[in-house]
Amino acid sequence: MTTGASFVVVSDPRGNLEYLSKSLDLAARHSAQAVFVFGDFVGAILTPDERAELVSVRPILLKELTDRHDYYMEQRVYDLPQLGHFMTQNAPNYRRTGENNALRALRALVGLRDLNGRWVESGRAIMRAKRIYSDAEKLFKRAPMPVHVMADTVLAEEVLDSSRWLHFAWFSIGTVAIRALCTMAGDLSDAIPDLAPGPRRGGKPVTLAEYPLASGDVIFSPAIGPMLHEVLSSSPGKMAMILGSGDIDRTYPDVLVATHKRENAYLYRFDGRKVTRRSYLYAGGVFGEASRDDIAEALAMPTTEVTQHRRRELEEQAKLASLGRDLIQFIDLLRAQNPVFAQQVERSKDRVEVILTYIRELEAQTSRQAELLATQRAGLERLVKALEPFLGEGGLQRVLAVLNIPTELQLDVTTWDNANSAVAQLIVDTLKARMSVETGRPEA
Repeated sequence: MTTGASFVVVSDPRGNLEYLSKSLDLAARHSAQAVFVFGDFVGAILTPDERAELVSVRPILLKELTDRHDYYMEQRVYDLPQLGHFMTQNAPNYRRTGENNALRALRALVGLRDLNGRWVESGRAIMRAKRIYSDAEKLFKRAPMPVHVMADTVLAEEVLDSSRWLHFAWFSIGTVAIRALCTMAGDLSDAIPDLAPGPRRGGKPVTLAEYPLASGDVIFSPAIGPMLHEVLSSSPGKMAMILGSGDIDRTYPDVLVATHKRENAYLYRFDGRKVTRRSYLYAGGVFGEASRDDIAEALAMPTTEVTQHRRRELEEQAKLASLGRDLIQFIDLLRAQNPVFAQQVERSKDRVEVILTYIRELEAQTSRQAELLATQRAGLERLVKALEPFLGEGGLQRVLAVLNIPTELQLDVTTWDNANSAVAQLIVDTLKARMSVETGRPEA
């Protein structure tokens, strides 16, 4: 990494604008070229009582969405806010008390989204989140350096200026190439699933296989997932920025993984191949003194047995990363062939389970098709046997030879269509031959 730059990284502000303001002041004092914010930006946007109410009503609406899955996929209804909007537009079809009570709670606490993804009603969570983003945007506009934020909800892009979006960014600070993945619902302790951004930028899905993650010198991600793991395992000299305890992790050979603890600030300086990091603890509304160089201390420590053991585990993790990459490519292919199902997979919490369910359905369809073809074959053979007196032994053997389909083609519809046509033609030809008698009629 032959680069040069300086910037401050902060994580998990959770709506604490004072902490963000002091972080910007710290960056300005040290002439940092940029500030990066990732993790849980807005924090808890529902009270404990509101969250308990939302948790209690979600299963009712999820059951409706699941029980009529195919119907709602056809209507382009993919999540609960869209379901709530659809139910509101078709109120006469939804008369059950439980569903209506759940709908009222969803509208009040979260909101409703139309079939194009636009929020048509904002519940308390949305209004509180937008207020935090709006106040933060005013703060960032006064900062003397650029501030980049990884969206933690789908609302971030609606309020924050697009120049701040860190997720799936592609830019440099000084000569340091910056790349970033995205926040998923599982990365946040208090997330509302309906607001999780997922792999999107500018409201559109991102084709992960096309995003140049490996070209980044510094890569931001809430955690190390399959895509990042593959890059760190195969590309020396990278530096990953993730959430964590604030340590410098040396598990990956020739790669630094810098973890960031909530409400600390970290000043990074890149000078040629040398990288330094100083930590600033935030307490009582102020930042304390800078630590020693965290990276130098981490590199000076001997490699522990635990680290060696974790490195051995990387080989197994690499296999999982390969599976993750294959899953990403599979979803990208689905977008062209079955966009509705691709959206269903993307919006699912457990993508693997959704795909496995899809495969099981395909296997069931194949089994039903095999049974249907077997039944049709048996019926055709009975018909041929009944026509044996008219076909004669030679004609019967020719028909049975056509029906002797190779095993590998037993489920091929085209092969069976051709075989049925050939059998029909043989029967017709045989019967015509038997009409050559003087009477012009088949023999009795």
